[in-house]
Amino acid sequence: MRRDSNPNVSRPMIGVPRPLNHVGCFVALATLGLLPAACEPGSGRPETIRITYWTRAWWGDPAQYQDPDADPVPVAEWQRKQIDAFERKHPHIKVDLQTDPGGSGDKIRIAFAGRVPPDVFHGAPDNEFVTWSALGFLEPIDEYLTDADRADIYPAALSTCSYDGSIYAWPLYNHALCMVINRELFRERGLTDRIPGPDARWTFDEFESLARALTFDRDDDGPPDVYGVGMHALDANHIFLTAYLVNHGASVFDDDGRFALGDEPGRRGLTMLRRLIDEGMATPGATGYDYTDMRTLFVQQKVAMYLSSAGILIWAEDQARKNTIDPFDWALVPLPSLEGIEPVSYLTVGTVLVSRQQDKARRDACMALARFITGPVPNRFFWRMASPRRSSPPPEDANLAVMMRQIERSRNFMLPPRRLPDRFNLSKPMQTLYQDALSVPPKAAPDVLLETMDRDINRILSDG
Repeated sequence: MRRDSNPNVSRPMIGVPRPLNHVGCFVALATLGLLPAACEPGSGRPETIRITYWTRAWWGDPAQYQDPDADPVPVAEWQRKQIDAFERKHPHIKVDLQTDPGGSGDKIRIAFAGRVPPDVFHGAPDNEFVTWSALGFLEPIDEYLTDADRADIYPAALSTCSYDGSIYAWPLYNHALCMVINRELFRERGLTDRIPGPDARWTFDEFESLARALTFDRDDDGPPDVYGVGMHALDANHIFLTAYLVNHGASVFDDDGRFALGDEPGRRGLTMLRRLIDEGMATPGATGYDYTDMRTLFVQQKVAMYLSSAGILIWAEDQARKNTIDPFDWALVPLPSLEGIEPVSYLTVGTVLVSRQQDKARRDACMALARFITGPVPNRFFWRMASPRRSSPPPEDANLAVMMRQIERSRNFMLPPRRLPDRFNLSKPMQTLYQDALSVPPKAAPDVLLETMDRDINRILSDG
């Protein structure tokens, strides 16, 4: 496997400042009479390698997800024990375990800008991932993946972790968007025989028909109390709305890296979203709702269907245990699509990455840690619920099993095929698009908004 996808790209030497080269060290220490026998050339004992790992608070077995009948182990303590176990297995590797707060990602950006990134860290394939890969800031993992790995890891996960023909991240977990439905509302409206099943292949025509039937005024006071569809456009989670466009056949980027959402399939999808609002099938005020607002409306049984991540399962179970919501019959089902279009979900992949290393021994050590972190023992929580490997047991929860079956037909449709210009943030124009398109009244017609957006973004891409 080739290690550098583009031999013409400059490979800056980045990372924590390294010790002097081995020969220089031996000469200097021997001259001073300070060279211990264990470090002497030819002693047969490998030199100790120290690597820095930035962990996240959710890695492994977070306390809130441990056995509720046992005393929870603080996550920091649990993680330290896993690293201790790794060091016992690899006695020549010492891991400096530090906590990365995550959040906005400023800490890792500053570290890369200062040329002192951690050796091993968590991340997700996004625009920055593409930039870091293109600039040679990350180590490709191709030569460390065995044939068994490649057969075991979902192809969609490996594809999402790839750039320009090489794979740059170890998949830690993956999950796909699903449609969440309130089956009790279906039955209340006499739609029992039309409830989408766990492997449903349904169309947007059926989806709109159900949305209309599930919008009703329960207390006969005039306006609807329940809406067929919930949509939110206030936050940066535009992937939910974009998934509707993609399942009309749209692409965010074409194969040449041109922004293409304004092509005919994208216009058709955005027009449908606008129609849901204009004809009263969707919650009014979508531009004022964020993800958590829509989740609340759903558990209050004011929305019959909406797109969500699998995170709602964990949240809802936790809220039910705390008696903050009343349990009801709800389920995850596949996304609908336009007649003749193969349905596709958005794939989120959490990963472990290795920053560029200066020698093979350090690279091998970092890759050994990354493989360990993403394995079944220290990755117990995600291994049970959203493992990127086919060899892991299927989730016992029926809804999680539905979500995992969507992985095979999922992809990160927001991931650009090439590096975007520095400081260009696609999330901002995407959020503006949905704010303008779904406001009441809309700022402009869907085709006009998309045409303008296409023109402006492609001008930026060509100038960059």
